[in-house]
Amino acid sequence: MMASVALVMAMGALGHVDDLADVAERAVERAITAFESSPMRFWFGAVYARACRLTGHIDECGQSARRIADSARDVPGFAYANLAFLLGHASLVRGDLRSALSLLREARAGVEKHGATTGLRPASCFGLAEAHAKLGQVAAAEEALAEAQRFVPAEYLFMQTALSLATGWTLAAKGYLGEAIATAHQAATEARERGQPTHELACLQAAAQWGDASQASRARDLADELSLPLANTVARHAESLLSGDGKVCLRPRRNTRRSVTGSRLRMPRHRQRPCLPAANTASGDCMRRRQRGSLPPSARGCARRHCAPPPDFRWVGDSVRSSS
Repeated sequence: MMASVALVMAMGALGHVDDLADVAERAVERAITAFESSPMRFWFGAVYARACRLTGHIDECGQSARRIADSARDVPGFAYANLAFLLGHASLVRGDLRSALSLLREARAGVEKHGATTGLRPASCFGLAEAHAKLGQVAAAEEALAEAQRFVPAEYLFMQTALSLATGWTLAAKGYLGEAIATAHQAATEARERGQPTHELACLQAAAQWGDASQASRARDLADELSLPLANTVARHAESLLSGDGKVCLRPRRNTRRSVTGSRLRMPRHRQRPCLPAANTASGDCMRRRQRGSLPPSARGCARRHCAPPPDFRWVGDSVRSSS
């Protein structure tokens, strides 16, 4: 089972998806039939779900979580915490943020109850920080992020991308988009140096969702290298930001539409920006000069001054919509 965990982590990081599902299926089957490794199937499922998210296999992420959950019968103790995390992560990937929060809280509570020292605590906190941030719950996101930072040693390189993205989402929820983008850029550079192309892609995807177009060329290089529908979608998103043509991402493409994390890619009409305060008005007009002057410094650098998140914005999966 440990070898299967390592193999799936490596395949996900490198974007090798041809045999990924087969490897996962065989590992789960072996775990179910072996008493010693049976509780580990929930942890393995979470590792596989992460690989699915990195490679854009969103439907498979949810389906695998349901299959593993259905195989459980009165899951005991700490194993249930792993199962709760698996289901919570799948909900987060699908954009079901309320459900994700409930399940991830259960996972964290299970860790605290049983005193486990595994990576489940920081992993749960990563998800909690992201979900709270996407719901605009800044204080809760900061609390979860602070807890995660206390339990991630510097040598845990496999957690650095997730920690950076949780940090970025928290900064974005606070309105510090410049800092969020800089965090994603730094994480992308480190992932590239470690030879983790899908981790780098995840960082560029987040930066594009926060309105950054500076990495469009690199995103296209990754799309050519990985040959994943998700990679092509991220590249097209960044390129459309760079060209100012939001219609590029609105063209129907069946082979990529559901590959984007959160299953949908919602774009504003003129330029794709993560937050549109003007969308909360009846007319949806651009922000006035006085409104632009009230933006924090991190938001003023965005093109057309469209991207200071209001307190009530809502994130849907890895896309955004207004709560009004």
